[in-house]
Amino acid sequence: MTGNHIHIQNLKGISNLNFEIPSPGVHVLTASNGTGKTTLIACLQKLKNSSALIESFKKRALNVDNYNRSRITYSSRQGNSITYTYREASNSWRPTTQNAQAIRDFRYSQVIVIPTLGKRVYVQNQRLTGHTVRLASEELRTAMTRVLENPKFESLRRVGIGELRGKGGANRRNNIAFLLLSGTIIHNSRRINTYYSEISFSLGEIFALNLLFQLQSLQNNALVVIDELEVALHPRVQINLLNYLEEKAREKNLTIILSTHSSSLIKCAKSLIFLRSDNGNISVNYNCYPALALQEVAVEEDIQPDYVFFVEDRSGEYLLREMIRKYFQLNSSRQQPLWKVLPIGGWPEVVRFVKRSNEYLLNRRIGQYAFLDKDAEDEIEQIRLLGNQRSSSQNQFWELYNSENARIKFLNITPELGLWQWIKSDPVVANQKIQSRFQDSVINITRLIAECQIHIPNSSQNLRDDAKSRVSFITKKIANLTNEDYLRTLQHLFSAYIEAHYSLQANINELNALFGVIFNRRGNPIN
Repeated sequence: MTGNHIHIQNLKGISNLNFEIPSPGVHVLTASNGTGKTTLIACLQKLKNSSALIESFKKRALNVDNYNRSRITYSSRQGNSITYTYREASNSWRPTTQNAQAIRDFRYSQVIVIPTLGKRVYVQNQRLTGHTVRLASEELRTAMTRVLENPKFESLRRVGIGELRGKGGANRRNNIAFLLLSGTIIHNSRRINTYYSEISFSLGEIFALNLLFQLQSLQNNALVVIDELEVALHPRVQINLLNYLEEKAREKNLTIILSTHSSSLIKCAKSLIFLRSDNGNISVNYNCYPALALQEVAVEEDIQPDYVFFVEDRSGEYLLREMIRKYFQLNSSRQQPLWKVLPIGGWPEVVRFVKRSNEYLLNRRIGQYAFLDKDAEDEIEQIRLLGNQRSSSQNQFWELYNSENARIKFLNITPELGLWQWIKSDPVVANQKIQSRFQDSVINITRLIAECQIHIPNSSQNLRDDAKSRVSFITKKIANLTNEDYLRTLQHLFSAYIEAHYSLQANINELNALFGVIFNRRGNPIN
């Protein structure tokens, strides 16, 4: 066990869900409805709220909400665990063993769960006569201005409601009213400011205000869970808020989990967690590719290009992008359609995704193709050669592959392996092509290969894994040397490879044959 886990069994619609709480940072959590997000959030709240389970999971009647078989286990990376079960006699959740250390091991200074409603929609409606108006905190004013992209919030004011302060002091949200400057009036020969109160704010402004206000008081090392961040917020505001939360997470070492169905947030997430249910057995896909999650939660309008190409990973995306660009560069008289390349995951998942996307994710007029890495072609051929000796799962895959093979193509190389073999076998040309993309820096590929050999002296038996390590090493070195982003540098390396590879007429002919068939055909090849 590498981290802290919550294991949920037989609770509501969940038969089994083992969730590892991610490391500090911002993590976007998505799933189709009924997959267990709300249940998981309630279990996370238990880490600091001792009554969270009974508040969320309480038996209502003899045959309503029965939790007799339910188990919720908290396991820490230190090896301690505690399991809670429902006790019908006392209508409560109790541990089966006394091991409170398991919860303490999670070591969050705070656990803040921000639901869709509640504090998110709070508006101060008390009469404000006779109270002193002050500027709101600089942090809140700056955050509101940035997130909502509206300079009016630079002058956001606050009023402390003295008679309501009571327990918790002046900084409780229900002891504060927020105002915005609306103009001035003359009163008793004096010019005084006039304001309009938060009651007049839009719903999106109220949601943003309450959320950002609550985030001000977060302690370092807190766990924050925000349910449906997108509610009432424009997509641009959602992204602004995501960027702001990422900065706060870095500043305070926060672990922030955002539950969402927003395609905008899913597409922009740096860490995407996708829950998928198979009859109540919930699988957790960490670092999920956005396209894979969007098939479950996105509407058709999210992706409407002329062609969509599915690949295995980011390297496959960069390689295919450069191949298509080269094709249209060589065929400049041909009108270029709108196309997108989407990374999905391992090659079996890409093949499955091609079928699913054609069935319900994308409009059938859109040309849809998978481009698998070159080594997948060899693995699929091995499955074919097994013939009658194929297992049941291999047979199912073989049938799926045959049903979709008109839309399945192969890249000319396995991306990192082919790139590394090119750099190593032809360092002079590689140096020339790469150098042309970094004209303000001096690249010495021969020296980088030598440094890589010192840094990684032993070759892995898996050629692809070995090549990934070496390409990563060289990419980082060039990125540091040129002060360029790592992913942008990797794109340049694939671009250099494509430029060299398609300088030969035989390779150009193969490229034209591959994409000529695709781009000469409008829409889906299978109808």
